[in-house]
Amino acid sequence: MDTRQTSRHFQDFRLADNPRLKIQGFFHEPPVTVNPSPNPPRLLQVSEKVDPSLLLGAMLISATKVPSRHLVSEFMTAQDNYLFRTYEANKKLTLYRERTDIKDPVTKMPKKDPYPTVQEIWVNVSLVDLGMTGKADNPVSQFHIRSAIEIKERDLIGGYLVKQVVKENGLYFARADYNVRS
Repeated sequence: MDTRQTSRHFQDFRLADNPRLKIQGFFHEPPVTVNPSPNPPRLLQVSEKVDPSLLLGAMLISATKVPSRHLVSEFMTAQDNYLFRTYEANKKLTLYRERTDIKDPVTKMPKKDPYPTVQEIWVNVSLVDLGMTGKADNPVSQFHIRSAIEIKERDLIGGYLVKQVVKENGLYFARADYNVRS
């Protein structure tokens, strides 16, 4: 018995950076028994007419009544098609980035401006584990964050403080802490 669910009807997608470009593809769902995650990656199949470099590390928006957003990661060639691993962008959060390139006008010394850069970004957020770390008076949960927009260590995304960042297959993958009591 094949537990793989495949939607064989094509959907229209548009690139978030270039909405005039329309791409057709369909999702291959992972078997439920293999990945019990509430937000598993999905395989998106598109025709070989699409340049894979356009999609890698991009965000696709489905052209449906209720649009869904997907972050596009690695790809592989399968016969006449490309398969991309995608993650649903499940949260729109505010990115705060610390700037260190400003100088004090009087002393001409570098000055820190705490989190002045603000930008709204779509990300995929998933819980690492249900346990909490930190002291009893300040419990912290750990999360994974994926983004098509560059994120750096010490960025504050919503209430998540970014600890480690790696660029993997076109997407930025970060481990972040969330203060439970805030």
